[in-house]
Amino acid sequence: RLVRTICPVCKQTYQVETAIARYLGLPEDIELFKGAGCESCGSTGYRGRVGVYEVLSINDSIRHHVAEGKDTHVIREEAQYSGMKTLKDDCIFLLKEGLTTVDEVLRMVVVQP
Repeated sequence: RLVRTICPVCKQTYQVETAIARYLGLPEDIELFKGAGCESCGSTGYRGRVGVYEVLSINDSIRHHVAEGKDTHVIREEAQYSGMKTLKDDCIFLLKEGLTTVDEVLRMVVVQP
């Protein structure tokens, strides 16, 4: 998937709402970035895109679960336990790095509290 990146020309910090920070599992006092909108980005606050990825590496445990016909949620839990980075994890990383916005994260990923 692709998420829009913040325009580097009009990028500014802002204090995210406490409820949203909690929902995303972020510290309540975190400062994030957004684009104010300028001529460079056509007043959207975004300029360009970056990919977000979720890659499942098959190990013996996951192979065993698949062979037994386990439910998808069981396989997913095992994969996350084994260190798989989810779409949510990748989006949160991009958010913390100041490359994308909360709105993009919420738009791209169904986040479960």
